[in-house]
Amino acid sequence: MIGVLMMNAPSWYKNTVSITVFVFGISLASAETDSLRSYAGSFDKALQAAESTNKTLLLYFTAAWCAPCKLMEKKVFVDKQVVSLIDSLFVFYKVDIDSASGKHLKKRFDIRTVPSFSVIDGIGERTYHFSGYNNAENLIRQLKEGLDPENAPINLLRKQYENGDRSIGFLRRYLNTLEEYHDSGADSVYALLCKLSSPEEMKGEFIWAKMNAYINSDTTEDYRFLKDHKSELVFLYGEERVNHLLARPYSIQLENAALESNVPAFYKLAGKLKNGDFGNTDRLLYENEKLLFLQIEDYDKFISLIEAQQYPSLYPDRYDRLIDGATWVVLRDINHGPLLEKAKMWINESLNHKISSQQYIIAGQLHEKTGDLTVALRFYGKGLKQYRLDNPAAEMEPTGLHMLIADVEAKIKKGQQ
Repeated sequence: MIGVLMMNAPSWYKNTVSITVFVFGISLASAETDSLRSYAGSFDKALQAAESTNKTLLLYFTAAWCAPCKLMEKKVFVDKQVVSLIDSLFVFYKVDIDSASGKHLKKRFDIRTVPSFSVIDGIGERTYHFSGYNNAENLIRQLKEGLDPENAPINLLRKQYENGDRSIGFLRRYLNTLEEYHDSGADSVYALLCKLSSPEEMKGEFIWAKMNAYINSDTTEDYRFLKDHKSELVFLYGEERVNHLLARPYSIQLENAALESNVPAFYKLAGKLKNGDFGNTDRLLYENEKLLFLQIEDYDKFISLIEAQQYPSLYPDRYDRLIDGATWVVLRDINHGPLLEKAKMWINESLNHKISSQQYIIAGQLHEKTGDLTVALRFYGKGLKQYRLDNPAAEMEPTGLHMLIADVEAKIKKGQQ
Protein backbone atom coordinates (compact mmCIF):
# COMPACT_ATOMS: atom_id res chain seq x y z
CA MET A 1 0.00 0.00 0.00
CA ILE A 2 1.39 3.37 -0.97
CA GLY A 3 1.39 5.76 1.96
CA VAL A 4 3.88 8.31 3.13
CA LEU A 5 7.62 8.84 3.02
CA MET A 6 9.40 10.08 6.12
CA MET A 7 11.36 13.33 6.12
CA ASN A 8 14.40 11.65 7.69
CA ALA A 9 14.57 8.84 5.16
CA PRO A 10 18.25 8.38 4.27
CA SER A 11 19.41 9.27 0.79
CA TRP A 12 19.97 5.65 -0.15
CA TYR A 13 16.29 4.93 0.65
CA LYS A 14 15.13 7.86 -1.45
CA ASN A 15 17.31 6.57 -4.29
CA THR A 16 15.70 3.15 -3.86
CA VAL A 17 12.31 4.75 -4.38
CA SER A 18 13.60 6.53 -7.46
CA ILE A 19 14.92 3.40 -9.13
CA THR A 20 11.73 1.49 -8.34
CA VAL A 21 9.79 4.31 -9.94
CA PHE A 22 11.96 4.24 -13.07
CA VAL A 23 11.51 0.50 -13.51
CA PHE A 24 7.82 0.26 -12.84
CA GLY A 25 6.72 3.31 -14.73
CA ILE A 26 5.49 5.79 -12.15
CA SER A 27 6.44 9.29 -13.21
CA LEU A 28 9.15 11.04 -11.28
CA ALA A 29 8.91 14.10 -13.46
CA SER A 30 8.22 17.08 -11.31
CA ALA A 31 5.20 18.98 -10.84
CA GLU A 32 2.16 20.43 -12.45
CA THR A 33 -0.65 18.45 -13.96
CA ASP A 34 -2.67 19.83 -16.84
CA SER A 35 -5.61 20.61 -14.56
CA LEU A 36 -4.50 21.38 -11.00
CA ARG A 37 -1.94 24.16 -10.78
CA SER A 38 -0.11 25.67 -7.85
CA TYR A 39 -0.19 29.36 -6.97
CA ALA A 40 3.05 30.74 -8.37
CA GLY A 41 4.02 33.36 -5.78
CA SER A 42 5.34 33.24 -2.23
CA PHE A 43 3.51 31.81 0.78
CA ASP A 44 2.56 35.31 1.96
CA LYS A 45 1.21 36.18 -1.48
CA ALA A 46 -0.75 32.92 -1.57
CA LEU A 47 -2.25 33.76 1.82
CA GLN A 48 -3.25 37.20 0.54
CA ALA A 49 -4.72 35.63 -2.61
CA ALA A 50 -6.84 33.30 -0.51
CA GLU A 51 -8.13 36.21 1.56
CA SER A 52 -8.89 38.42 -1.44
CA THR A 53 -10.81 35.62 -3.23
CA ASN A 54 -12.62 34.43 -0.08
CA LYS A 55 -10.97 31.04 -0.36
CA THR A 56 -8.91 28.85 1.98
CA LEU A 57 -5.20 28.29 1.55
CA LEU A 58 -4.25 24.64 0.99
CA LEU A 59 -0.57 23.69 1.30
CA TYR A 60 0.58 20.54 -0.50
CA PHE A 61 3.98 19.35 0.78
CA THR A 62 5.93 17.18 -1.62
CA ALA A 63 9.46 16.29 -2.79
CA ALA A 64 11.09 15.30 -6.05
CA TRP A 65 11.90 11.85 -4.62
CA CYS A 66 8.39 11.17 -3.27
CA ALA A 67 6.79 8.42 -5.38
CA PRO A 68 3.38 8.56 -3.59
CA CYS A 69 3.30 12.30 -4.34
CA LYS A 70 3.95 11.74 -8.02
CA LEU A 71 1.33 9.03 -8.18
CA MET A 72 -1.23 11.38 -6.64
CA GLU A 73 -0.30 14.07 -9.15
CA LYS A 74 -0.69 11.59 -11.99
CA LYS A 75 -3.85 9.83 -10.85
CA VAL A 76 -5.70 12.03 -8.35
CA PHE A 77 -4.93 15.66 -9.15
CA VAL A 78 -6.50 15.22 -12.60
CA ASP A 79 -9.82 13.94 -11.22
CA LYS A 80 -12.56 16.37 -12.29
CA GLN A 81 -14.26 16.43 -8.87
CA VAL A 82 -10.95 17.00 -7.08
CA VAL A 83 -9.99 19.81 -9.44
CA SER A 84 -13.43 21.40 -9.21
CA LEU A 85 -13.46 21.34 -5.40
CA ILE A 86 -9.94 22.75 -5.01
CA ASP A 87 -10.37 25.41 -7.70
CA SER A 88 -13.65 26.64 -6.24
CA LEU A 89 -12.78 26.64 -2.53
CA PHE A 90 -9.00 26.71 -2.13
CA VAL A 91 -5.87 28.48 -3.22
CA PHE A 92 -3.63 25.49 -3.94
CA TYR A 93 0.02 26.03 -2.99
CA LYS A 94 2.65 23.41 -3.72
CA VAL A 95 5.64 23.26 -1.35
CA ASP A 96 8.84 21.42 -2.29
CA ILE A 97 10.24 20.58 1.13
CA ASP A 98 13.79 20.50 -0.25
CA SER A 99 13.70 24.08 -1.56
CA ALA A 100 14.82 27.04 0.56
CA SER A 101 11.29 28.35 1.13
CA GLY A 102 9.97 24.79 1.48
CA LYS A 103 12.41 24.00 4.28
CA HIS A 104 11.15 27.05 6.17
CA LEU A 105 7.49 26.05 5.75
CA LYS A 106 8.25 22.43 6.63
CA LYS A 107 9.75 23.58 9.91
CA ARG A 108 7.02 26.14 10.57
CA PHE A 109 4.22 23.59 10.18
CA ASP A 110 6.15 20.60 11.60
CA ILE A 111 5.85 18.49 8.46
CA ARG A 112 7.25 15.00 9.04
CA THR A 113 5.99 13.04 6.04
CA VAL A 114 5.16 13.54 2.38
CA PRO A 115 2.73 13.88 0.82
CA SER A 116 1.11 16.15 3.41
CA PHE A 117 -1.73 18.66 3.19
CA SER A 118 -2.34 21.59 5.53
CA VAL A 119 -5.37 23.87 5.60
CA ILE A 120 -4.35 27.41 6.62
CA ASP A 121 -6.63 30.09 8.03
CA GLY A 122 -6.57 33.80 7.25
CA ILE A 123 -3.85 34.62 9.76
CA GLY A 124 -1.52 31.86 8.57
CA GLU A 125 -2.31 29.29 11.25
CA ARG A 126 -2.90 25.63 10.44
CA THR A 127 -6.40 24.46 11.27
CA TYR A 128 -6.36 20.99 9.72
CA HIS A 129 -3.75 18.55 8.48
CA PHE A 130 -3.56 15.12 6.88
CA SER A 131 -0.85 13.06 5.21
CA GLY A 132 -0.33 10.16 2.88
CA TYR A 133 -1.54 8.96 -0.48
CA ASN A 134 -5.28 9.49 -0.90
CA ASN A 135 -7.48 8.43 -3.78
CA ALA A 136 -9.90 11.00 -5.17
CA GLU A 137 -12.79 10.00 -2.90
CA ASN A 138 -10.70 10.17 0.28
CA LEU A 139 -9.02 13.42 -0.74
CA ILE A 140 -12.38 15.09 -1.34
CA ARG A 141 -13.65 13.89 2.04
CA GLN A 142 -10.55 15.14 3.84
CA LEU A 143 -10.67 18.52 2.11
CA LYS A 144 -14.32 18.99 3.06
CA GLU A 145 -13.48 18.12 6.65
CA GLY A 146 -10.69 20.68 6.49
CA LEU A 147 -13.23 23.39 5.76
CA ASP A 148 -15.11 22.52 8.95
CA PRO A 149 -12.35 21.19 11.23
CA GLU A 150 -14.30 21.36 14.48
CA ASN A 151 -16.73 18.73 13.23
CA ALA A 152 -14.16 16.52 11.49
CA PRO A 153 -14.33 12.94 12.83
CA ILE A 154 -10.74 12.99 14.05
CA ASN A 155 -11.30 16.16 16.07
CA LEU A 156 -14.56 14.89 17.55
CA LEU A 157 -12.76 11.73 18.66
CA ARG A 158 -9.87 13.80 19.99
CA LYS A 159 -12.29 15.78 22.18
CA GLN A 160 -13.77 12.51 23.48
CA TYR A 161 -10.27 11.29 24.31
CA GLU A 162 -9.35 14.56 26.01
CA ASN A 163 -12.54 14.27 28.08
CA GLY A 164 -11.24 10.98 29.52
CA ASP A 165 -12.79 8.15 27.49
CA ARG A 166 -10.44 5.19 27.91
CA SER A 167 -12.72 2.31 26.95
CA ILE A 168 -11.02 -0.32 24.81
CA GLY A 169 -13.56 -0.04 22.00
CA PHE A 170 -13.16 3.72 21.82
CA LEU A 171 -9.34 3.58 21.93
CA ARG A 172 -9.34 1.11 19.05
CA ARG A 173 -11.62 3.33 16.99
CA TYR A 174 -9.58 6.42 17.84
CA LEU A 175 -6.31 4.67 16.97
CA ASN A 176 -7.66 3.57 13.59
CA THR A 177 -8.72 7.13 12.84
CA LEU A 178 -5.36 8.59 13.88
CA GLU A 179 -3.63 6.10 11.58
CA GLU A 180 -5.96 6.96 8.73
CA TYR A 181 -4.94 10.59 9.08
CA HIS A 182 -1.26 9.70 9.68
CA ASP A 183 -1.48 11.60 12.96
CA SER A 184 1.62 11.44 15.18
CA GLY A 185 -0.59 10.97 18.25
CA ALA A 186 -1.22 7.37 17.22
CA ASP A 187 1.95 6.17 18.99
CA SER A 188 0.84 7.28 22.44
CA VAL A 189 -2.72 5.96 21.98
CA TYR A 190 -1.36 2.59 20.86
CA ALA A 191 0.91 2.44 23.94
CA LEU A 192 -2.02 3.25 26.22
CA LEU A 193 -4.18 0.63 24.50
CA CYS A 194 -1.52 -2.02 25.16
CA LYS A 195 -1.30 -0.96 28.79
CA LEU A 196 -5.07 -1.16 29.37
CA SER A 197 -5.85 -4.28 27.30
CA SER A 198 -6.31 -7.70 28.92
CA PRO A 199 -3.99 -10.61 27.97
CA GLU A 200 -6.71 -12.07 25.76
CA GLU A 201 -7.21 -8.72 24.03
CA MET A 202 -3.44 -8.43 23.54
CA LYS A 203 -3.42 -11.81 21.79
CA GLY A 204 -6.31 -10.83 19.54
CA GLU A 205 -5.99 -9.94 15.87
CA PHE A 206 -6.46 -6.19 16.42
CA ILE A 207 -3.41 -5.75 18.67
CA TRP A 208 -1.40 -8.28 16.66
CA ALA A 209 -1.93 -6.27 13.49
CA LYS A 210 -0.87 -3.11 15.32
CA MET A 211 2.26 -4.75 16.72
CA ASN A 212 3.49 -5.18 13.17
CA ALA A 213 3.43 -1.40 12.75
CA TYR A 214 4.54 -0.18 16.18
CA ILE A 215 7.09 -2.49 17.77
CA ASN A 216 10.52 -0.81 17.59
CA SER A 217 11.90 -1.21 21.12
CA ASP A 218 12.47 -4.15 23.47
CA THR A 219 11.42 -2.11 26.52
CA THR A 220 7.78 -1.43 25.63
CA GLU A 221 4.63 -3.10 26.94
CA ASP A 222 3.85 -4.79 23.66
CA TYR A 223 7.36 -6.24 23.27
CA ARG A 224 7.36 -7.63 26.80
CA PHE A 225 4.00 -9.25 26.14
CA LEU A 226 5.26 -10.67 22.84
CA LYS A 227 8.29 -12.19 24.56
CA ASP A 228 6.37 -13.56 27.57
CA HIS A 229 3.63 -15.13 25.42
CA LYS A 230 5.74 -16.25 22.49
CA SER A 231 4.53 -19.86 22.38
CA GLU A 232 0.87 -18.83 22.39
CA LEU A 233 1.42 -16.22 19.68
CA VAL A 234 3.44 -18.67 17.58
CA PHE A 235 0.48 -21.05 17.73
CA LEU A 236 -1.85 -18.24 16.59
CA TYR A 237 0.27 -16.43 14.03
CA GLY A 238 3.25 -18.59 13.12
CA GLU A 239 6.85 -18.76 14.30
CA GLU A 240 8.37 -16.74 11.45
CA ARG A 241 6.09 -13.75 12.00
CA VAL A 242 6.63 -13.75 15.77
CA ASN A 243 10.41 -14.07 15.40
CA HIS A 244 10.40 -11.18 12.93
CA LEU A 245 8.74 -8.91 15.49
CA LEU A 246 11.03 -10.04 18.30
CA ALA A 247 14.07 -9.27 16.14
CA ARG A 248 12.82 -5.88 14.94
CA PRO A 249 14.21 -3.67 17.76
CA TYR A 250 17.68 -5.15 17.27
CA SER A 251 17.34 -4.82 13.51
CA ILE A 252 16.59 -1.11 13.88
CA GLN A 253 19.57 -0.66 16.22
CA LEU A 254 21.75 -2.64 13.80
CA GLU A 255 20.84 -0.35 10.90
CA ASN A 256 21.50 2.72 13.03
CA ALA A 257 24.92 1.36 14.03
CA ALA A 258 25.74 0.80 10.37
CA LEU A 259 24.65 4.31 9.40
CA GLU A 260 26.72 5.74 12.26
CA SER A 261 29.76 3.62 11.21
CA ASN A 262 29.85 2.21 14.73
CA VAL A 263 31.55 -1.11 13.99
CA PRO A 264 31.84 -2.44 17.59
CA ALA A 265 28.18 -1.72 18.31
CA PHE A 266 27.20 -3.25 14.97
CA TYR A 267 28.86 -6.59 15.62
CA LYS A 268 27.65 -6.70 19.22
CA LEU A 269 24.08 -6.37 17.94
CA ALA A 270 24.78 -8.81 15.11
CA GLY A 271 25.87 -11.33 17.74
CA LYS A 272 22.60 -10.86 19.62
CA LEU A 273 20.66 -11.55 16.46
CA LYS A 274 22.74 -14.61 15.54
CA ASN A 275 22.61 -16.14 19.01
CA GLY A 276 19.13 -15.05 20.04
CA ASP A 277 15.89 -16.96 19.66
CA PHE A 278 14.88 -15.13 16.47
CA GLY A 279 14.93 -17.87 13.85
CA ASN A 280 16.77 -17.24 10.58
CA THR A 281 18.31 -13.76 10.66
CA ASP A 282 20.45 -14.10 7.52
CA ARG A 283 18.62 -11.40 5.58
CA LEU A 284 18.80 -8.87 8.41
CA LEU A 285 22.52 -9.45 8.83
CA TYR A 286 23.29 -9.48 5.10
CA GLU A 287 21.41 -6.27 4.30
CA ASN A 288 22.97 -4.40 7.19
CA GLU A 289 26.49 -5.67 6.53
CA LYS A 290 26.23 -4.27 3.01
CA LEU A 291 25.16 -0.97 4.47
CA LEU A 292 27.99 -0.98 7.03
CA PHE A 293 30.76 -1.80 4.53
CA LEU A 294 29.65 0.94 2.14
CA GLN A 295 29.22 3.40 4.98
CA ILE A 296 32.76 2.84 6.31
CA GLU A 297 34.08 2.60 2.73
CA ASP A 298 35.50 -0.89 3.20
CA TYR A 299 34.84 -1.79 -0.41
CA ASP A 300 36.93 -4.97 -0.38
CA LYS A 301 34.68 -6.45 2.30
CA PHE A 302 31.61 -5.34 0.36
CA ILE A 303 32.90 -7.10 -2.76
CA SER A 304 33.67 -10.26 -0.79
CA LEU A 305 30.20 -10.20 0.73
CA ILE A 306 28.56 -9.98 -2.69
CA GLU A 307 30.75 -12.55 -4.41
CA ALA A 308 30.92 -15.14 -1.62
CA GLN A 309 27.92 -17.10 -0.41
CA GLN A 310 28.25 -16.21 3.27
CA TYR A 311 24.51 -16.50 3.91
CA PRO A 312 23.41 -19.80 2.33
CA SER A 313 19.68 -19.15 2.76
CA LEU A 314 19.87 -16.04 0.56
CA TYR A 315 20.22 -15.71 -3.19
CA PRO A 316 20.79 -19.33 -4.24
CA ASP A 317 21.08 -17.88 -7.75
CA ARG A 318 24.51 -16.19 -7.89
CA TYR A 319 23.32 -13.74 -10.55
CA ASP A 320 20.57 -12.38 -8.34
CA ARG A 321 23.24 -11.62 -5.75
CA LEU A 322 25.37 -9.82 -8.34
CA ILE A 323 22.39 -7.73 -9.47
CA ASP A 324 21.72 -6.87 -5.84
CA GLY A 325 25.32 -5.79 -5.28
CA ALA A 326 25.38 -3.57 -8.38
CA THR A 327 22.06 -2.05 -7.39
CA TRP A 328 23.43 -1.13 -3.96
CA VAL A 329 26.39 0.64 -5.52
CA VAL A 330 23.96 2.82 -7.47
CA LEU A 331 21.57 3.35 -4.57
CA ARG A 332 24.35 4.51 -2.27
CA ASP A 333 25.75 6.82 -4.97
CA ILE A 334 29.23 5.30 -4.74
CA ASN A 335 31.95 7.05 -6.76
CA HIS A 336 34.86 4.73 -5.93
CA GLY A 337 36.35 3.82 -9.32
CA PRO A 338 37.38 0.20 -8.65
CA LEU A 339 34.02 -0.63 -7.07
CA LEU A 340 32.14 0.97 -9.97
CA GLU A 341 34.13 -1.17 -12.39
CA LYS A 342 33.42 -4.28 -10.30
CA ALA A 343 29.71 -3.43 -10.24
CA LYS A 344 29.72 -3.06 -14.03
CA MET A 345 31.27 -6.53 -14.26
CA TRP A 346 28.56 -7.92 -11.99
CA ILE A 347 25.69 -6.46 -13.97
CA ASN A 348 27.23 -7.47 -17.32
CA GLU A 349 27.72 -11.02 -16.07
CA SER A 350 24.11 -11.17 -14.89
CA LEU A 351 22.88 -9.95 -18.28
CA ASN A 352 24.46 -13.00 -19.88
CA HIS A 353 22.07 -15.21 -17.91
CA LYS A 354 18.87 -13.18 -17.36
CA ILE A 355 17.41 -9.91 -18.57
CA SER A 356 15.22 -7.25 -16.96
CA SER A 357 14.66 -3.54 -17.43
CA GLN A 358 16.08 -2.98 -13.94
CA GLN A 359 19.41 -4.56 -14.95
CA TYR A 360 19.68 -2.36 -18.02
CA ILE A 361 18.91 0.77 -15.99
CA ILE A 362 21.48 -0.13 -13.32
CA ALA A 363 24.04 -0.84 -16.05
CA GLY A 364 23.26 2.53 -17.63
CA GLN A 365 23.66 4.39 -14.37
CA LEU A 366 26.96 2.70 -13.61
CA HIS A 367 28.36 3.56 -17.04
CA GLU A 368 27.06 7.13 -16.75
CA LYS A 369 28.88 7.53 -13.41
CA THR A 370 32.15 6.42 -15.04
CA GLY A 371 31.69 8.76 -17.98
CA ASP A 372 30.79 6.11 -20.58
CA LEU A 373 27.85 8.14 -21.86
CA THR A 374 27.35 6.39 -25.19
CA VAL A 375 27.30 3.00 -23.47
CA ALA A 376 24.97 4.35 -20.78
CA LEU A 377 22.57 5.63 -23.44
CA ARG A 378 22.57 2.26 -25.15
CA PHE A 379 21.71 0.50 -21.88
CA TYR A 380 18.93 2.99 -21.10
CA GLY A 381 17.47 2.38 -24.54
CA LYS A 382 17.54 -1.36 -23.95
CA GLY A 383 15.88 -0.80 -20.58
CA LEU A 384 13.05 1.15 -22.20
CA LYS A 385 12.60 -1.51 -24.86
CA GLN A 386 12.55 -4.28 -22.25
CA TYR A 387 10.05 -2.36 -20.13
CA ARG A 388 7.70 -2.13 -23.09
CA LEU A 389 8.11 -5.83 -23.82
CA ASP A 390 7.39 -6.75 -20.20
CA ASN A 391 4.46 -4.32 -19.85
CA PRO A 392 2.59 -4.23 -23.17
CA ALA A 393 -0.64 -3.05 -21.51
CA ALA A 394 0.98 -0.39 -19.27
CA GLU A 395 -0.90 2.91 -19.19
CA MET A 396 2.20 4.96 -18.29
CA GLU A 397 5.65 5.18 -19.72
CA PRO A 398 8.57 5.14 -17.25
CA THR A 399 9.00 8.90 -17.26
CA GLY A 400 12.03 8.76 -14.99
CA LEU A 401 13.83 6.58 -17.52
CA HIS A 402 12.95 9.04 -20.28
CA MET A 403 14.51 11.74 -18.09
CA LEU A 404 17.70 9.70 -17.74
CA ILE A 405 17.85 9.25 -21.51
CA ALA A 406 17.26 12.95 -22.18
CA ASP A 407 19.89 13.92 -19.60
CA VAL A 408 22.55 11.67 -21.14
CA GLU A 409 21.68 12.85 -24.64
CA ALA A 410 22.14 16.45 -23.48
CA LYS A 411 25.52 15.59 -21.92
CA ILE A 412 26.67 13.92 -25.13
CA LYS A 413 25.52 16.88 -27.23
CA LYS A 414 27.27 19.32 -24.90
CA GLY A 415 30.47 17.28 -25.12
CA GLN A 416 30.37 17.43 -28.91
CA GLN A 417 30.12 21.21 -29.01
